[in-house]
Amino acid sequence: MRVLIIGGGIAGRTAALALRRRGVPAVVYTAAPEAKDGASGIPEAGLWLPPNAMSVFEELEVAGAVREAGVRLARAVVERPDGTELYAMGLSSEEQGAPSVALSRGTLRALLAERLPGAVQHGGMACAGVSEKGDEVTARFEGGTEVSGEVLLGADGAASGVRRRLFPGATLRSADQVRYAGVAERPANAPKRAPALREVWGNGLRFGHLPLGEGVYWFATQRAADVPVSARSSHAMKAALARRYDDFPPPVPSLIEATPPQGVTRAELRDLAPLERWHRGRLALLGDAAHAATPNLGLGAAQALRDAYVLAVALEEHGTPEAAFSEYEEQRRESAHRVARRARQAGQWAHARGAWARLRDEALRLAPATLAERPLRQLFSERV
Repeated sequence: MRVLIIGGGIAGRTAALALRRRGVPAVVYTAAPEAKDGASGIPEAGLWLPPNAMSVFEELEVAGAVREAGVRLARAVVERPDGTELYAMGLSSEEQGAPSVALSRGTLRALLAERLPGAVQHGGMACAGVSEKGDEVTARFEGGTEVSGEVLLGADGAASGVRRRLFPGATLRSADQVRYAGVAERPANAPKRAPALREVWGNGLRFGHLPLGEGVYWFATQRAADVPVSARSSHAMKAALARRYDDFPPPVPSLIEATPPQGVTRAELRDLAPLERWHRGRLALLGDAAHAATPNLGLGAAQALRDAYVLAVALEEHGTPEAAFSEYEEQRRESAHRVARRARQAGQWAHARGAWARLRDEALRLAPATLAERPLRQLFSERV
């Protein structure tokens, strides 16, 4: 069985690695030209890998390299703009059974690419169409190149072209939130604390930051209704952010200040309306192509990794693509849709305003730690 994978991100390359370790030939095609992280001049976004993501890497014997390249997180913390801690959860290996690691997407993608033969990774290949005939599926690329195999996997992200061809009625929904993000050098005045995923929740405003080996990844999220007009220049956008978050605690203002204007990105957050199926015939979807969620829980990478591993096992164990895809969906769909649903809810909760924001803060402050932790712990502790 030869597997064609459209998309060279985390989901696609993990799927290729998991398949090839089981003796299943897999080839990755990505629209973007192959480039090193940061080659564009804009550092790539940071992510965190919770215990269930690291368990996939343990199975693939990549966990050691990931731990070495990243930063082990000790805690996840939510606080108010005045510095009052609303919620905290330990993330150490002793508390969770496995470490939580932060690193950039580009670093992780490079680690995966290094473990795949160069001959099975093809950049600059934008998929223009797919077709099936008998026991074969063919991908056609811009420029006219065609390749064929027995199975095709769409791992091409939230705006998946493979998904549009499979399920043209699938829709991306607005979350009514706008996220700005960047990577800054670690400020000299940053408080000396154990590495943590930290968020500050204000009145309709949210700011989070995550330590990376090469700096600090940060994001600033606002309700779309509170962002009247997109700034006309990167300098104006950064200046507007600095004004909006100037009363947040250190190191928030310093992180914005330390980020080059051209390094500040802006995105309108969306998620994918739940799909009843993730496959048809010899084609299947995984990662954001199948169940894109808003980043409000930061679990997108973990979900993609679990998809890739479960799907690889299913393709090895079942004699037909249909049987493998059905098994994969049965194991993954409920969990992935639950994460997407709770991520949307978390975004609404985090961006509450007025009396609702005060009620939220009081509820978090008074809730027993075990009660507050349980839903999130369930989401990132589910193993493959």
